[in-house]
Amino acid sequence: MLNSGEGDVDTHTPMGLMLLTVMVALAHMKLEIEGERITDLVVEHRTVGIDLGGLRPTFSDSHRRNASRLIQAREPAIQVAGDHKMSKPTLCRCIREPPRPTI
Repeated sequence: MLNSGEGDVDTHTPMGLMLLTVMVALAHMKLEIEGERITDLVVEHRTVGIDLGGLRPTFSDSHRRNASRLIQAREPAIQVAGDHKMSKPTLCRCIREPPRPTI
């Protein structure tokens, strides 16, 4: 049985099975259309150069040293974070982390 909002539809009858098939087809079509829209939007954003999110690049040791030097020079942390294109919590985490060994 399927509840259509106005009453139950018996999916064991030909009419009920047809209704179920149409509903599944519409749901699948909606899914396909949304997938195409998302794909088109990602392509458009990449073409224009808009940030798509994802993992941020790791910050080099020179970024860390520079940020640490600015903080020690009493620059506001939010200003330093903005200049280095990172959030304030990321800035604090980067400054606390020890430098990575070079191989």
